[in-house]
Amino acid sequence: PGLGRPGVVERLGAGWAATPWLALGADALVSVGDPSDDPMSASMAAWTRVARPPGEGLRVAGTAGVHREFAGVWAITGSVGVELPVDRFVLGLTPSVERRLDPEADAVDLMLPMAAGVALGKGLRLGAEAVGQDLEDYLEGEEEEAEGGAVWIAAATAGWSGEQLDLALAPGVGVGPQGAGFVARLRAAWRF
Repeated sequence: PGLGRPGVVERLGAGWAATPWLALGADALVSVGDPSDDPMSASMAAWTRVARPPGEGLRVAGTAGVHREFAGVWAITGSVGVELPVDRFVLGLTPSVERRLDPEADAVDLMLPMAAGVALGKGLRLGAEAVGQDLEDYLEGEEEEAEGGAVWIAAATAGWSGEQLDLALAPGVGVGPQGAGFVARLRAAWRF
């Protein structure tokens, strides 16, 4: 779904921490949008994440993966996440790149998620996040972007973490060449 068009994106994933610094996982994603545009798309992904072992100070993690859309297009993805906890506050930045192996797609897609949050106690946290998508337009000066142009999303975040269950909600607004619209993210995760 695009900005200004109704739609829902559902993601189901599983990850396994093989060691404190290495995790493996897989995701399935289904997008249901406007019937006049792209009524439904789906993809499956496998990924691996290498992170600095938990501890005090700066946390860094690198993620690499590959996914295949059910339409047959393959993509390679990679990201580096940096998180700085300071007392009850945390700042995060996760630049990522995707290369879709499709002649009609952009040569590369750049995305920049940024977040800040504060722990309130008893597992509650509040924060804000901003995400820039398709930012390669700014670097290449393209007149016509294959996927519609750069989009910026800003959202407030609220979350709760228990012993095994994590819940998060991030309602916000997205702005891009197609217009502006309401966006939201709901996350539920269970740790075994």
